[in-house]
Amino acid sequence: MENTLILGFGSPVLSDEGIVPLILQKLKKDIDSGFEMRSELTLSLDHIKYFNVYKSILIIDTVISPEDKVGEVKVYPVEDYIPTLHLENIHDICLPDLIGLARELGYKIPEKIIIIAINILDHKTISTGFTNELKGKFDKVFSEVKKVARYYFSIDPANQMVTSKVTD
Repeated sequence: MENTLILGFGSPVLSDEGIVPLILQKLKKDIDSGFEMRSELTLSLDHIKYFNVYKSILIIDTVISPEDKVGEVKVYPVEDYIPTLHLENIHDICLPDLIGLARELGYKIPEKIIIIAINILDHKTISTGFTNELKGKFDKVFSEVKKVARYYFSIDPANQMVTSKVTD
């Protein structure tokens, strides 16, 4: 089995949703060992194939939560699943159902599945730019995602995750 898959969901042409593909591009430059990275538009049944391949999966997605600040980063294990924009798909399957199906079919479930949810404002406007509310927060969001990856997946065991929120 491979070590870790970093699986990001989002479209680079749907305004704030483009933060995830951009984070993956930057992570590829900063982290190069023990990880495979994939950028996808949405979760589907096709993703079941990764369960037999990877010991750990880090999922990066976006969420729209009016209670939280734009750019806020939340981190949680799959057992504490909270729907995000691409892990709940009315046309296909949601993450908990995909895991259940994998178990039923005898797939090995990764030992660790961690979800990073980045709060955004707009996922409907066709644009390669972020909203004003998110524009100046990319570096903070990226830094937090990188810290989470290091903390949970032992890229740098000496590094300590400081917080699960990025705010102004």
